[in-house]
Amino acid sequence: MIRRRIFTRCPLLWGPLLWASLASGQPAEDPDEVIIVTGARPGPGASPASTVGARILDEDAGAELSEILNEQPGLRITRLGGLGAFSTLSIRGSTSEQVAFLLDGVPLNQAAGGPVDVSTLPLGPVGEVQIYRHVVPIELGVTALGGAVALRTRRPDRDAVEMSLGVGRFGDHVARGRGAVAGSRWGLGVAVDHRGSQGDFTYIDDGGTRFDDGDDVRRRRSHNRASQTSALVNGHLRFDGGTLRGIALAQRQGRDLPGLGNAPATAAAVERWRGLTGAELRLLPDPWVITVTPFLTVSQSAFRDPASEIGVGVDDAEHLTTAAGLIAAAKAPLDLSPRWQLVPEIVLTGRRSAFTPSGTAPGQRVATDRRRGSAAAGLTLTDERWRLVAEGRYSALQSEGAGASASTGRWTGRLGASRAWGDPEHGLRLSADLVRAARFPDLFELFGDTGTTLGNPSLRPEGGWQGDVGLIYSARGARWSIQSELHGFGSQIRDLIQFERNSQGVLVAHNVEDAALTGAELGLWGQLGHRQGVRIRGAYTALLAESRGDIAARADRRLPLRPGRQAFARVEAFWPRVGLSAEVDHTADNYLDFANLVAVPARTIWGAGAWWNLEDDLRLDLTARNLTDRQVVDLAGYPLPGWSLMARITARYEGPHTGDAP
Repeated sequence: MIRRRIFTRCPLLWGPLLWASLASGQPAEDPDEVIIVTGARPGPGASPASTVGARILDEDAGAELSEILNEQPGLRITRLGGLGAFSTLSIRGSTSEQVAFLLDGVPLNQAAGGPVDVSTLPLGPVGEVQIYRHVVPIELGVTALGGAVALRTRRPDRDAVEMSLGVGRFGDHVARGRGAVAGSRWGLGVAVDHRGSQGDFTYIDDGGTRFDDGDDVRRRRSHNRASQTSALVNGHLRFDGGTLRGIALAQRQGRDLPGLGNAPATAAAVERWRGLTGAELRLLPDPWVITVTPFLTVSQSAFRDPASEIGVGVDDAEHLTTAAGLIAAAKAPLDLSPRWQLVPEIVLTGRRSAFTPSGTAPGQRVATDRRRGSAAAGLTLTDERWRLVAEGRYSALQSEGAGASASTGRWTGRLGASRAWGDPEHGLRLSADLVRAARFPDLFELFGDTGTTLGNPSLRPEGGWQGDVGLIYSARGARWSIQSELHGFGSQIRDLIQFERNSQGVLVAHNVEDAALTGAELGLWGQLGHRQGVRIRGAYTALLAESRGDIAARADRRLPLRPGRQAFARVEAFWPRVGLSAEVDHTADNYLDFANLVAVPARTIWGAGAWWNLEDDLRLDLTARNLTDRQVVDLAGYPLPGWSLMARITARYEGPHTGDAP
């Protein structure tokens, strides 16, 4: 019945796509900043990928990166609180550990030893977000069952200065600064990003009796402060025959751990430091393009629970995670005929991660050293309309810890095809992908973290098959533009690693025998008018994620924390000096447990915003969220804020381009 509901609703998704397909015209003067990657643009080609540009990243006064990602088709953010709270990303029903994050080509997952906490990623320096759903091209140098998010920093291709200050409810505050200087062959940028919150919102405490409203009381969330400061330096240098890019990031985060809503903590806290540096050397010996990316990440975490309130059996612990690696890629476009071009590509990766704990209970967590290596090769055959992709990868892993060592390896691969009609700015593209994927348990799943998660050293690697069929349309006129994408997808995963909460409220990873995920997603972006008019954004995802294990209570039931329906819509009216926006976010068909006994009520969250250009380079933004003050949660026991308001003022100066950014 659930499966029938999803696919009988799919025809409703075709309305905007059909309407878009009837449009025609000339290129717009002011194209929308959300771009659907159609394969004519350099990148993965046939893969279901999209790019969020600078306008979307800048338009929301108090947004975090997690909120912007949650607005995209197929993506789902789970948060454990308000601004700065621990947040993880799921793509098409994946676990957070199955999603890879990169910052200017540097993998972020290895530094944290587990899922990337999206709340720790600074938004200020980011100028573009590339989203890969399920299909991760070999050129990124990472493997991920769920997909990948590649963050690109703002390129210092012109002289620029920008400052932004924002304040909001619950003690929320944001301060960002960015500067850049550039010459014709070089550029250097610096960005500082700080945000914090008291997090003292009110919530409903159900007393631990979910189905009895008689003991419900309203409380104020205490011991919920969070703050984070990041400093980033990036630059590039062009020389005859190539380019050199570099990045360095330093970050500190302090966060109180307030505990469950009905059992609040008063003293537990965690403090994290992260350092990251990487470079990309690109050489262009005709006809080859050779890219070498070395990187180093260091992450240190200190957990304090002097009153033993969190319940993991550890009151004082620290751990250090380091990762060093190299990604080397080479490709050579070869003309087979006036129509066809063949692009062979080879990618080699190697990384070493080390996990060093201290202050933990005997036998609970151990020092671990891990070495990963992979070799991948791909062939891409293209002409003006067709793009055919074949990729294969062998990944090997060796882990050492607790006096024992283990090694394993996996083959993965991808076949993809796409066919285009019309040109990239005004045309239709059909794509299809089939992927054999695998993922090894990471250090976080094997050995846990301090605060809320314990490890499970007996975990098996997970793997399976994934498929995607997509229809992408773009059209632009003199004063309008519209883009839409519709994807149907499915995956069959063996030994899925899933976190479950034990009786103490602590997460422990286990292998689910089998899992099947199917669904469809729609994305729509449009603009009418140039200096004044209307912009729209919308996303809809229908997902069926089922357990196929041998446990009778779970078989053919929905996997928890994977909503069956998600929808987002935003409408913005703009004029030369002012703009108004309204948005709505709807989530339904979600469960907290494998037996589907505890359903999450459907929720609809409304928001609104306004902006005013006081001067050409001075802008005031106001953003209101959760206007109806709907009290909601993403995970049982961790309440989210009610209505909130953020005001931000931004001053910006940008000089002319001094050269093409690499």
